[in-house]
Amino acid sequence: MQKTFLAIIISLSVPKLASATEPTRALKPSFKGMELYSWRGSTANTWQYSSCSGTNRRKAIWEIKRHCQQMNDLASLKKHLSKLAVGEYVMWGSPYPELTLPPDVVLQEVEAHAISLQIKISIDK
Repeated sequence: MQKTFLAIIISLSVPKLASATEPTRALKPSFKGMELYSWRGSTANTWQYSSCSGTNRRKAIWEIKRHCQQMNDLASLKKHLSKLAVGEYVMWGSPYPELTLPPDVVLQEVEAHAISLQIKISIDK
């Protein structure tokens, strides 16, 4: 009886432990999608990323760099995307020359990751 009870407790705990390592995804897409920005980092071959809630207005660079979700590398960006809802729309680009897109190989990797997550991504080249 005690062994059966212990087995039940363990079996109920294992799925919780496994799911604790996976990022929790948003339940539904944001109202106006997400905006993704990028720029060269302070050291060679590094990139910074910023994700903001979509709006109908142009954000100032200081807003993008200070008030949005910041990511310091590609792995952090991919983890952030993994938390977005299925069907989320992400628009990546910028009207500012200081905010540029990383190399095509990075764009392709992020795009493939987004597709695997069922996220719609539009890259403004």
